[in-house]
Amino acid sequence: MLIRNYRKLIGKNDLRKKALKLIDSGLSSVLSENVMNKKISFDKAKETLFIADYRGRGYKIELKKYGKIVLIGFGKASLSMAKRLEVLIGNRINSGVIISVIKGVPSNKRVKVIRGTHPLPSLQNLRATKEIINLIKKLSKNDLVISLVSGGGSSLLFYPTVSIKKYIEIVERAYKSGISIRELNKIRIGLSRVKGGKLARFTKAKIVSLIFSDVVGDDLSIIASGPTVGRGLSNVENILILNSKIALDVMKDMALSFGLKPVFCLDRVKGEARNVGKMLLNFFIKKRAKCLLFAGETTVRVLGNGKGGRNQELCLGVINEISKLESTVLVSIGTDGRDGPTDAAGAVVDNYSLSKAEKLGLDYKSYLMNNDSYSFFNKMGDLVITGQTGTNVADIGVIIRS
Repeated sequence: MLIRNYRKLIGKNDLRKKALKLIDSGLSSVLSENVMNKKISFDKAKETLFIADYRGRGYKIELKKYGKIVLIGFGKASLSMAKRLEVLIGNRINSGVIISVIKGVPSNKRVKVIRGTHPLPSLQNLRATKEIINLIKKLSKNDLVISLVSGGGSSLLFYPTVSIKKYIEIVERAYKSGISIRELNKIRIGLSRVKGGKLARFTKAKIVSLIFSDVVGDDLSIIASGPTVGRGLSNVENILILNSKIALDVMKDMALSFGLKPVFCLDRVKGEARNVGKMLLNFFIKKRAKCLLFAGETTVRVLGNGKGGRNQELCLGVINEISKLESTVLVSIGTDGRDGPTDAAGAVVDNYSLSKAEKLGLDYKSYLMNNDSYSFFNKMGDLVITGQTGTNVADIGVIIRS
């Protein structure tokens, strides 16, 4: 069980138990180690790396065709992805640089791991990015770069065209306005020397990018702001190997095994978090569903000075509406284990939550107005805690009823 406080959250509520088991199964299916084990294999005799994308389509890379092999990575899943590749082809990796949000030491001492800052970039991220550039600039067309790309890479791979202070001012203002990740990353691309395919232009080497999607619609140019995606890049092959649909498929199978029929899946959920929960609940009621599984990435318009994240705000935004139903539970989490600038992955809310809050003297409206969903659910004992997971396919959630 990846949810650390699972037993505390379920209490004696069987419906909560099912909802959290569904979430846990989806999260487990997208863990970097599990995905890399399933999607990538190596034929040592033929020196060939075999890769399956998210649809099951196969690719092969004949390593013997290349001179030097360099490993680079940036994103919340980059270190976990790199560790699996090291197990498979560690002896063929000449050097590498991974920019990660997690502390870690690679088994291959030729690969350097640098811990960067997220969600806001820093001088540390800039220095790490320059190390990647200096590494790949030295390569020839006979060499190979394996690039590991995942959500969070927009902040970690950082080389702005303006000062760091100016960049952070622009991006932070845009982020707090509640714009979509697509629009935010377009701003980042316009202010960057490495995003929007520009990283790939620093080298003559062949680049194969293995990508985890945290973006609604899986637009490769938006994931981590597309550092190896752009027009005229004949030396690049981008392979999407993971998205949220994989989690939803696993969750659906488990839901059916629980006897929850009908089951509906929505994989492109977006919009302002506090409103999205209500929209999902209305859809759930209208379809007379027993289970609604959803994935995507909502936004938060920050008007208060509280602490929270989009998943917690989604749950808080629906607390009044869900209280009017019988035996209904909603859970929403960020698959990276960090919802906004908090140590929680998300939250759980059910038809009893409002009455519980009132008994505790908590006015949910004031917490919602102050964007303080973390404080609210912390006092309720309803934060979902997983710790950093080392993966990222944005958010997953579930609504079920008995």
